[in-house]
Amino acid sequence: MSELTSSMARQLSSLLVSLYFILYCYFEGLAVALYVVLLCALPLACVWFGDEMAARSSSWHPSSPAGLVKVLAWVLLFIPLFWQVLFWVMT
Repeated sequence: MSELTSSMARQLSSLLVSLYFILYCYFEGLAVALYVVLLCALPLACVWFGDEMAARSSSWHPSSPAGLVKVLAWVLLFIPLFWQVLFWVMT
C-alpha cells in the first residue's frame, strides 16, 4: 500500500474511533465510550500496523496477506456503528 493511502487509512480509522468515543460519551456515558474504544483497539492497531502484523509468522502458521488483515480490521471497526443503527431501528 502506498504511503499516502496508508496515512489516509490511519487518519480515517483514528477519526472513526474518536467519533465513537465522543458520540458514545455524549449519548451513553463515559463507561460505555471507554468500553467501545477498548473494543476498537485491536482493529485500530491492525489498520495502523497491518503490514507488520501480517508479516509475523511462526513455525506452525504462515504469514497472512496484509490486505486481508486490513480489510477485516475495517469490518471490525464498523461493528459499533452497525450495533447502534440496529439498536435505533429496533426501538
